Amino acid sequence: ALDASLCKSDAIRAELANATTLDTQPRRRAKGYVSRGQGHPALAGNYQSSVALPVIHSKGYMHTAELPVSRHTPPAATIKNVSWNWNVTGWPQGLEVHLCQGASLCLNVSRQRTGSTAFFGNQLASRKFYYTMKIGNAGRVPVAGQQGRITVDW
Repeated sequence: ALDASLCKSDAIRAELANATTLDTQPRRRAKGYVSRGQGHPALAGNYQSSVALPVIHSKGYMHTAELPVSRHTPPAATIKNVSWNWNVTGWPQGLEVHLCQGASLCLNVSRQRTGSTAFFGNQLASRKFYYTMKIGNAGRVPVAGQQGRITVDW
């Protein structure tokens, strides 16, 4: 169990008394990997998630790659920052890449393979993220997706 004597709040001490040590090893989830970062479970923390990005064979078709959420993410935790890193072979003309959470909250990351943003700030950290990828009519296929990663801080 975690050491509750390090916390000043009685509520946090009570919560820690019932908590178990958090595992920081990567876990296989659905199509990707998740690992839990360090942090106080009641106040702040993060998780990392990764997914194998698809190979795109057709122009104009939207591909989706879901990033699993860590099971250690508190249900009410709200996002402060999200960092991402995605990669494909080469830099194909007409490639559109978006990092999304939910049905309509998407950030165009097509021209920035690595970055960090507060765009998803105040959204629930327990909601899934996903990458969307599409090659426009001017692009060439196939495009070999490699790895997509995120770190979600709350």
